Amino acid sequence: MRDIVAPQKVGVGLEKNLAHIRDEHPHGVALTELDLGKRDYIPVVRKVFRPQFEVIAPDKGQHSREIAVVVKGKVLSNETIQISKDIGDAGVGNDRWVNRVKYKRWGRTYVWLHTHVDAVIQDHEPRSKDFGKMLDNARTLVTAKAMETIEGLAREALRDPKVFAIKISGDFNYLPVGKGTTIPQVQPWEFSPQEMFRRLGMQWVNSRVVYYAWSKNLRKRRVKQVPPHSRTNLSDHGRIVVDVLPRLHRRK
Repeated sequence: MRDIVAPQKVGVGLEKNLAHIRDEHPHGVALTELDLGKRDYIPVVRKVFRPQFEVIAPDKGQHSREIAVVVKGKVLSNETIQISKDIGDAGVGNDRWVNRVKYKRWGRTYVWLHTHVDAVIQDHEPRSKDFGKMLDNARTLVTAKAMETIEGLAREALRDPKVFAIKISGDFNYLPVGKGTTIPQVQPWEFSPQEMFRRLGMQWVNSRVVYYAWSKNLRKRRVKQVPPHSRTNLSDHGRIVVDVLPRLHRRK
């Protein structure tokens, strides 16, 4: 089962990018940063992926359609849930959503949570002495609450005996730090995606600030990174292609 997480930077090269993604023969695609409330690119997504795929992008308000999920399989339910509201400071608007999709593929039920948290709560300048450290800005509290909401939705899905496995993906705007990362001298934030995945017992991969995580009833077979500004990815964010397989026996 091949899943792809593909930030698009406000539609830059979108139709070409989508065609390359489709040609990777995915079973699911999570798209991020499609509009940022300025333009609706969902018709382009539908043009490329239908009729073989279901394009799930409910229109709930600004930024809600920028986190489309595209799947093959029977969609059982979907909901776009607001995880943070605009905090009102100029240039720091943070209204964000999570797209919760429950679908059936090959007789198994999955829940996929896809988001763009847009945190911007770390120093992202590699030349800075504080590279990777937390910033003290207005987004920190709303981001913590947003991450708590996502974790709560994940736990709800994990408790559901009808759900075989869950996936979490998105652009979290958070660089992984701590032991085993490229920034080992900085301790991870309690509400970071890496700490959330650890608490949930999930494995994960990332392309800088973009993540894909899967629960224990799935196992990773292959991961491929598609770099930004490349022939098949015109966006400024890297794309993640992950092949996962169901475990033969459900793990307790």
